[in-house]
Amino acid sequence: MLPILTRRVIFPTHERILRRPTLRYLSELERSQWWSPDDLRQLQRVKLRDQLRHAQTHIPFWRARLHAAGIDVNGNDPLQVLGDIPLLDKAQIRASLDDLLWHDAPGGIHRHTTGGSSGEPLIFYLDRRRQGYDQAARIRSHRWFDVDIGDPELYLWGSPIEQ
Repeated sequence: MLPILTRRVIFPTHERILRRPTLRYLSELERSQWWSPDDLRQLQRVKLRDQLRHAQTHIPFWRARLHAAGIDVNGNDPLQVLGDIPLLDKAQIRASLDDLLWHDAPGGIHRHTTGGSSGEPLIFYLDRRRQGYDQAARIRSHRWFDVDIGDPELYLWGSPIEQ
């Protein structure tokens, strides 16, 4: 009884309170996992082009970086564009953190840090959509092993990203 209550009431309410679209994303992932490789490649292209356009429009750092590299996010195959973008390192992220943020992200942006295994933790931000996709992907992958929302499971993980 508790797993069903959790699956149908508690978890959806929790996600609504947090303003995360997890269940909508889960539905998308459940459908798309059965698509053909060609259909998945097309979905990748569409989503990547949207992401590149968004970065160019809303993120000052990426607008300047794409312009400096002479990258047209509208013209070429977005998978090729991705390979043309200059690599980004942690020092550049630290130096430009504010210009890397989309301050108007729906639901706000939420601060996280890496564990600092390279000597200094890296600060970064996630929005509720990213958190929702992470949750949806985790739920879908657990379902592959017949474990659903609300089912008892032992889950050990030390990353604050997935809280």
